[in-house]
Amino acid sequence: MTELDLHLESFEDRLLKSKLVTFEGRIGEGGFAIVWKGTYFNKTCAIKLQNYIHQRDGEDEYNESKIMRELNSVKILKHPNITEFYTSYLGRKSILLFMELMDHDLETYLEKKDLSEKKCKTIYKQIASGLLYCHRKGIAHCDVKEENVLINKEETICKLTDFGLSKYFYSKKTGEKVYFYSV
Repeated sequence: MTELDLHLESFEDRLLKSKLVTFEGRIGEGGFAIVWKGTYFNKTCAIKLQNYIHQRDGEDEYNESKIMRELNSVKILKHPNITEFYTSYLGRKSILLFMELMDHDLETYLEKKDLSEKKCKTIYKQIASGLLYCHRKGIAHCDVKEENVLINKEETICKLTDFGLSKYFYSKKTGEKVYFYSV
């Protein structure tokens, strides 16, 4: 049994067995998830696998609220500088998020390239544009770092990803979600 098989034990249904989803290789890992390159209905994508229960210091930590917060965030965020969300699949023990596949993260990019001031400004403006959009939608990313900024092969587009630690803004007076709009 492969590592992927172990993670997907709870996904014993027709979707995965039908070959409509394929896993081509592991491309990343974080504290709570593993990301695979794959296809969904023949569309190349990133597939993020998150387990509802995560081991932390030998103890089980229940992640469902974090996972659902991320899922709800990526569903409503539609912006050129945020990775596109395609769909999700909820299993008994895990969730799969199917998202746009980018070529590399900013951390890897910066290790290989010396950036001009112009290129730095372009990257910064795109990250700021994505964050401003999130804030206008009442969402704080809360985990902006080089690994969570992705870049396309042509090195022209940057996108924010990984909304697992995101938070919603709420009004202290009403308790309702707050949206920010420019005047």
